[in-house]
Amino acid sequence: MSELQDFHFIRPLWLLAVPLAVLLFGLVQRRSQAGQWSEYLPPAMLSALQVSMSARSKVWPWLSLFAVCVLIIASAGPTMSQQAVPTVRNAGALVIALDLSPSMLAEDLTPSRLERAKFKLIDILRAQADGQVALIAYAGDAHTVSPLTDDPQTIQALLPALHPNVMPIAGSNTEAALDLAQNLLRDAGLSQGDILLITDGVAQDAARYIANRLEVGNTVSILGVSGIEPAPIPKAGGGFVQTSRGEIVLTAVDAVGLRKLASQAGGQFARISTTDSDLARILKDRFEQPDEVVEVEGLGKWSSWDDLGHWLVLLVLPFALYSFRKGLIYVLPLVIMLPQDASAQSWFETLWKTPDQRAAQLFEQGEFDQAANAFERPDWQAVSQYRAGNYTESAKQFAALQDRLGLEALYNQGNALAMSGDFKGALAAYKRVLEAAPQHSDALHNKAVIEDILQQQNQDQQNQDQQNQDQQNQDQQNQDQQNQDQQNQDQQNQDQQNQDQQNQDQQNQDQQNQDQQNQDQQNQDQQNQDQQNQDQQNQDQQNQDQQNQDQQKQDQQNQDQQNQDQQNQDQQNQDQQNQDQQNQDQQNQDQQNQDQQTSSTESQDDELEASDETDEAPLPPVEPDLSEASEQWLRTIKDDPSGLLRRKFDYQSRLRAQENDSTTQGEERY
Repeated sequence: MSELQDFHFIRPLWLLAVPLAVLLFGLVQRRSQAGQWSEYLPPAMLSALQVSMSARSKVWPWLSLFAVCVLIIASAGPTMSQQAVPTVRNAGALVIALDLSPSMLAEDLTPSRLERAKFKLIDILRAQADGQVALIAYAGDAHTVSPLTDDPQTIQALLPALHPNVMPIAGSNTEAALDLAQNLLRDAGLSQGDILLITDGVAQDAARYIANRLEVGNTVSILGVSGIEPAPIPKAGGGFVQTSRGEIVLTAVDAVGLRKLASQAGGQFARISTTDSDLARILKDRFEQPDEVVEVEGLGKWSSWDDLGHWLVLLVLPFALYSFRKGLIYVLPLVIMLPQDASAQSWFETLWKTPDQRAAQLFEQGEFDQAANAFERPDWQAVSQYRAGNYTESAKQFAALQDRLGLEALYNQGNALAMSGDFKGALAAYKRVLEAAPQHSDALHNKAVIEDILQQQNQDQQNQDQQNQDQQNQDQQNQDQQNQDQQNQDQQNQDQQNQDQQNQDQQNQDQQNQDQQNQDQQNQDQQNQDQQNQDQQNQDQQNQDQQNQDQQKQDQQNQDQQNQDQQNQDQQNQDQQNQDQQNQDQQNQDQQNQDQQTSSTESQDDELEASDETDEAPLPPVEPDLSEASEQWLRTIKDDPSGLLRRKFDYQSRLRAQENDSTTQGEERY
């Protein structure tokens, strides 16, 4: 009974369609009964000409009206009970590591690689509908900008302050970024998570480190940030970064290496683009992960009204089957509207799209390898191979298209050869293009670049050859010097042996002479010693007699001194007594004078207090006044939004340095 009391419609506005359906049915029935001939023929003739309808034909329109009304009521959502629906959320965590090395300031992307990376990072944060996300900035070391949070807007507010100049140490320490990202996931109690590197390059040592140290359950995806061609790195004071030999440093994304690394780490690689195709690729697996059911006490489930409208559709099925008994083709729209699985969808696309159209869709999504295999047009295959980083295969395909495409294929072949490292082949291709079209600006530019590279390689080869020749000459000189030194050493050894023999003979002779002298000296010393002992005994006896006589004189002097000291002490005691008596008399006189002064002072103090009470009045408070000069000085203070992050990163770097020093000292102690 209580369920009937809860009966209602979830979408009651659909019920307004019932009277409209009845009204429309009445108008159709009235028009069909009268027909258009009633305006031109008399009723008697009209009744004679009309064909009588069977009872089944008369009932069928009413059954149709009943079926339509049932469908409208089912669409209104009749319900009378509730069911518990568990809450769901995406439990995946995403840690984004943004590269802030100086190479991210390159301007091959407008306005720069770093700014484009920030724009793409904003798109990622906006696409993060649920789940947790964290941001790490790394250069020579890695620092946490924001830990895992459910509020991506907080991270977005910190992006303008990120710049290479806020990092304490310059460089590109991808290993530290990986360790910090896995620590954030581990500290949050997560056994798995996704790590996204937004960078313009990963060193080979760092790639091996990631492959070896990536924990089970974590994946690493990479968003490559750079243009197609290598670009120089600008310096803060102007100009570009150069090597020790004065060469300009050029950087570009190694698409092949980064794609291999992402594949080994269970993630995806995509080059940054102006569309969302790169995000669709690197975040594809993340968005397709099923939501995790979360059971939280008091918030784990919520109630929803159970829609019972689908049961009313069973009343309409018999009429639908009867209506289509002679025309099953009309059921085809219902089949098309049914949900299709992946295989059916693929079959549908195969039916309505050509292979080149399907390949073009893969190309737009960034699936260049798959697009190259799917394209039937050889020119698009070559372009896809180039975008996928397979430059050698792309060059072969462009070479086969020269008869068909002419200079365009030859120019693209040169670009592919240049990217593959075959600079001589690329230079030959550009020369052939310029022979046919001397004003081809792109070929002229690329030819100049390749010539500079080849010239530099030749110079490096010459320097290497010169170094090798110098090394050989140096080795020969060293060998000759060693031989000469060996001969000199042998001669010195022979001379030394002869000298040692002579010295040995001389030492033996000297030793014999010395022994004889020592014997004579010992005899002489013994005689001297006996004489000294005799003299010493005589001297000791004389000294003893003299000491006894001195002692007697000293005792007499001490006795006389004691008598004199006793007399002086008696005289001092008498003088002290006299002085004490005088001091006592003086103190008594001073006390009398003090009492007299105290009495007069108290009367004067009473008069002063009375006068002070009449003259005392409160002073007005003094309010501080901020001068215009102070305000102007405050306005000159520079607004530095990145200063907080810079100080935070500096503090973290000092702490890590201290920890490393203490660890090193501890290892030395133990």
